[in-house]
Amino acid sequence: MFFDAWGAMFVCIGFFMVFGRFLFDAWLRRRIYYAVTNKRILIMRLAPSANFTSIDLDRIPDVQLTGETATRGTLRFGAAASGYPFSGSSRMTGWFPALDPVPQFIGILDPRRVFDLVMKTRRDDTR
Repeated sequence: MFFDAWGAMFVCIGFFMVFGRFLFDAWLRRRIYYAVTNKRILIMRLAPSANFTSIDLDRIPDVQLTGETATRGTLRFGAAASGYPFSGSSRMTGWFPALDPVPQFIGILDPRRVFDLVMKTRRDDTR
């Protein structure tokens, strides 16, 4: 009986690691909203805990564009975190990109257009 329960626990953990983490990350991403103004980048996260981030465009150290497909991609505003899932500094960001502490627009539509908008606004703001 004990070994059946013990084995079932490991099977459940395995299913989560293989399938559940993608569903959990998708659930997190549906609760994140993004905006670009003429002065700031705004990110509002509603889950797992409410969080609002505002970053001045002139203080963004680095903007990285990663294209996942031709129409979707990610914009990162800062240095990339470690890619190892269990490293202490990554906070499981390899498993759940939506929990990455680096501000980013994850899986947005037309990322090249948003990237160009951010870069143009940064240039116009420095003049």
